[in-house]
Amino acid sequence: MKKTRLTIGGAGITAAALALLVPSAANAVVPTPDGTVAATSAFTGTSASLAAPLSGTLTVDAPGAQKVSPSGNSLRSIPDPVANCVTSGTKVGEVVRCGTYTQTFTFSTPVSDPVLRFGTGSGNSSTVRTWVQPKVTGVNGSPAPALSLVNGSDPAWSWAANTLSVDVAAVLAAPDTAMLNTTANVQLNGAVSSVTVSYDWDATRLTAGTVVNPDVGGLTARFLRAIEPVTVTVSAKDDDAKAATLTGKGEPGATITVSTPNGPKTATVGPDGTWSVDVDGLAEGANAFTAVQEKTDSTGATVTSSADTSVTIDAADVPTPLTAQVDSKDDDAKTAVISGNGTPGATVTVTTPTGPADTTVKEDGTWSLEVSGLAEGQNDLPVTSGDESADVTVIIAAQEVPVLLGLAGAGVLGAGGVVIGRRKRSAQK
Repeated sequence: MKKTRLTIGGAGITAAALALLVPSAANAVVPTPDGTVAATSAFTGTSASLAAPLSGTLTVDAPGAQKVSPSGNSLRSIPDPVANCVTSGTKVGEVVRCGTYTQTFTFSTPVSDPVLRFGTGSGNSSTVRTWVQPKVTGVNGSPAPALSLVNGSDPAWSWAANTLSVDVAAVLAAPDTAMLNTTANVQLNGAVSSVTVSYDWDATRLTAGTVVNPDVGGLTARFLRAIEPVTVTVSAKDDDAKAATLTGKGEPGATITVSTPNGPKTATVGPDGTWSVDVDGLAEGANAFTAVQEKTDSTGATVTSSADTSVTIDAADVPTPLTAQVDSKDDDAKTAVISGNGTPGATVTVTTPTGPADTTVKEDGTWSLEVSGLAEGQNDLPVTSGDESADVTVIIAAQEVPVLLGLAGAGVLGAGGVVIGRRKRSAQK
């Protein structure tokens, strides 16, 4: 995630890029993907919807002599003009406390680790200068713990004891027309359901001339969150088509670019924070991909994040040619063992005189089958597997049978004077 480096009080502080969490007003329109909700009227104690990937509403309560109105994408608290406290009796250079005001932000659904951005500064006339110093006093209905300043924009302001304070000497030394404006981001930790902010409105008389109270600078406040970084995973693949679907999460409205063998593919992160891209033309083996997200943050800077994944396309199964051979035979039993090679898992059928006999090719690509019911002589046995064939021939030798011969014939004299001989039986075709 992109980092920005700003300076406050002479110290550099690193901060993550941020996106608007919620807007500034009630009576708001539907949020845009970056979380901005446009306000349509001033309000007190009303609500606006949070934008995805968050949910729920933010309610602002600002009692007392003030009103809350939209100011850009912020909430601007403005003290009642009657509270102007610099008078003709105020001495030049005297700092007067005009009042302390409080506002409470309440989330209907707790938000994790939001950032509270203050915008404050001075109001000026030819004779009077005013400024506002905010302080976070409560979180989740309890006294606020020590909070960290993420960044700020002006060295005249500092953060201590959860308070954004201005260097009064700098205020007094600045030219009459100067506006000592600043912004500061304060990190809130954990699940936050409410934040209470108080702010002191101070003023001083610059000259001895006629007192002209200026417009009140007021305090603007907005909530932000870190821009969601991109993630990517392989949700589906097709080895035969050499294609895959990549999906992931990111910042709503951000553009995702994925480089593929057929050129870059782009997608826009939807309101629900998800995106998807189909990639094709992949090679067998590992295919590496990088998803790059670009999004403009609340400062106008382009924030880039990236995530990697890999798609492995398995090599297509190459069929093993079907082969067949006679391993052994038994002439007396009229059987034979036929074996061979084939595609693992394929069915091999050997057609015998008594009908077909099947077997399955083993994982090592071999098969074997004993066939019976063979005839004496030549047996041509068709062997098939799918569209392939590989025939074999088994020759079963003719059996020798005993015969009786006459006394005058050549033979062997057996018991009882019977001559026993042998004659081969003609082979059956």
